[in-house]
Amino acid sequence: MSSKIAIFGSFNPQGGIQRRLANVIKVWVSWGIEVEIISYRSGSLFYPDELSGRVSFVDLGTYGKVSTSCRLWQHLKRTSPAAVLSTMHTANVILARLPGSSLNGTRRILSVPNSFGESEKRPPKKKAKKLKQVRRLYPRADGIVAISSGVERSLVETIGLKEVPIRCIFNGSVTNENMRRARAEPDHPWFKDGKEAEVVLTVGRLARQKDQHRLIDAVASLREERDVKLVIVGEGPLKQDLIERASQYEDSGEWLSMPGFLSNPYALMARSDCFVLCSLWEGFPNVLAEALGVGARVVATDCPSGARDILDGGRYGHLIPVGDTQALRYAIKRVLDGDYPSYDVTEAVSRFTDEYVARQYLEVFGIDRG
Repeated sequence: MSSKIAIFGSFNPQGGIQRRLANVIKVWVSWGIEVEIISYRSGSLFYPDELSGRVSFVDLGTYGKVSTSCRLWQHLKRTSPAAVLSTMHTANVILARLPGSSLNGTRRILSVPNSFGESEKRPPKKKAKKLKQVRRLYPRADGIVAISSGVERSLVETIGLKEVPIRCIFNGSVTNENMRRARAEPDHPWFKDGKEAEVVLTVGRLARQKDQHRLIDAVASLREERDVKLVIVGEGPLKQDLIERASQYEDSGEWLSMPGFLSNPYALMARSDCFVLCSLWEGFPNVLAEALGVGARVVATDCPSGARDILDGGRYGHLIPVGDTQALRYAIKRVLDGDYPSYDVTEAVSRFTDEYVARQYLEVFGIDRG
């Protein structure tokens, strides 16, 4: 039987989903497994500096669902991979519609990265249409991977999927490469040796989901009693809004830094005095697992979903209610005061390592590594 794996979706060059895929793909390739990325809607090979030359890339050259379905079916018939994994809802719908009986044993596995109904607020009609698609089409697949226990519960309890196998597999966010890069010289002056002020760090897209406005408010309030600075790493549509929010507070240019995208945030994570995830919702927040993997002291909102899984219900960090600025301020203060659970890093992140997760996917794909 073939041990080839196909990954199907419309991919940007970078991003959270692409990051977790790249991590496990590199493990599969190191094990001698052939991997092919199949894209549509002008998608691209993600993280080309890491994957180019290791995987094959196919652009179907299609945009619409019908044309993409036809081209994808033809391609899979010709190449016969052991399994094809789709990402995001539209790709899941396209793959689930393909007649599995005609694909020479290729297993169609859908990946679900978020709890349905917890992301951007959709108009009721659009939301109802999406949920109807999920209930009607997802059971046609050979299996579903949910990336957190919250996503799994959403599929079973909210959506009511019972006719298709669902397995929770966390993201392979933690790699030896991350830990190596964490030891590098930090690309920010506030994290250099001998720094004087305490530094709070967050890493993520500058978007409503991440709720960085609230973090700015919490740190500004905390500055009334101690010298603390805030670094927000990332790019996104709300950058100017965040700058304007901070400008309401005195001397914000002296205590807030927004350096944009950094290729090595791990060096900052490892040297931060407190790492914060204050999202309104998530599927599985990679950055939280990555921060835990380099030994950071973390605070996270108990959002749907993923953070509770990563922090083991609060065993490895402080969980706080979503949307509560005072709770956020208090949790950061506790960490800076040294009130933080100690933990063994290896134990804490064992479920989120790239090799552990890569093996779990092979089980779902029906591939025996030997």
